[in-house]
Formats: sequence, C-alpha cells, structure tokens
Amino acid sequence: MSDGVKILLIEDDVCISEATSMFLEIAGYEIVPAFSCHEAVEKISAHNFDVIISDMFLPDGDCFSIMNKLLEKGDPVKKILVSGGTDRISANDAVNMGEAFFDASLLKPVKAVELKKTIENVLAA
Repeated sequence: MSDGVKILLIEDDVCISEATSMFLEIAGYEIVPAFSCHEAVEKISAHNFDVIISDMFLPDGDCFSIMNKLLEKGDPVKKILVSGGTDRISANDAVNMGEAFFDASLLKPVKAVELKKTIENVLAA
C-alpha cells in the first residue's frame, strides 16, 4: 500500500522531521518535508500529495492556514494532525480542534508503528 504514496511532512523540528522521514521512506513512502507554513503552501501549490502529515503549531503560523490552501485548491488529500500542544493549548485540545479538519489526529510523541498504521487507515478510508 505504501508504494507510490507521496506524503508532505510538515514539522518544524528538524530532528523529528528527519527521523520520521527516514522511517516512512524505509516503509516505502515518498516523503517531501516542509518546515513552515509558507514552505508547506509552496509545496502544496507545486505538487499533488496523497497524504499530508502536519504539526499544529509552526514558526510562522498554524496548520489551519495550510488547510485553507487545500480547500482553495480543492485537493482531496488525506490529512493527519500530529501535535504535542504548546504553552497556549494542551495537546489533547489541539487534537480535538483538528478533528474537524483532519482525517486523523495523533498526540506527540508518536510511535513510528502508530503513524504507519494511521497512514494506512486514512488511505483505506
């Protein structure tokens, strides 16, 4: 199921992004990283993705601005929110907020096996 699946991974923590990318690439997914809202919107404008995995809070905004771009584009991409919360909002509240816009939500830290299973589930839905 992972062959040919292109994923945009939006995560501002370089270490988390690299580790997640490495695991998902080994699992057979094509990963395109983005480290900010601006970079994610540029990549969404230029490419088509099967899945978008996004952190909620990024240095230049939040994932909802990215979701608005997807709505404008009319893109039916599957979306997974991954959040650890911040000092502004708890992780559980962040995940609850994301449920209206995302196909799945996960709390950080996310186990690699859990992320892979979530990707499989949203693609199968």
